[in-house]
Amino acid sequence: MTPPKRTTITSRQRSRLRRPLYEPLESDLDQTAEKSDQKPCASDEQKASADAQLLYTPEEAAAKLRVRPSWLRRKASTRAIPCRFIGKHLRFAEEDLRQIAGLSSQHGESL
Repeated sequence: MTPPKRTTITSRQRSRLRRPLYEPLESDLDQTAEKSDQKPCASDEQKASADAQLLYTPEEAAAKLRVRPSWLRRKASTRAIPCRFIGKHLRFAEEDLRQIAGLSSQHGESL
């Protein structure tokens, strides 16, 4: 008995799989427009505060601080700058970025 042939999926087939199953109707669009006109509720405020407490990857943090990601990783590994490890993943909070910016202004170029 021979094993079954493996079939490969092309990129065109993958893009078809990602498409929505239906296009929204005009009535659906009207309902979403009415919802957006409503006053924001407490859950929207919670979402906004959750976005403010976002953790940044070294690449995102480096872009905000305008430094190289390798510099951030090297300094974080020696604990020379404030950072957080979630398991083995290095992350930076907004507060950490402020402290790093404050440290660089106190110490000049050499941190």
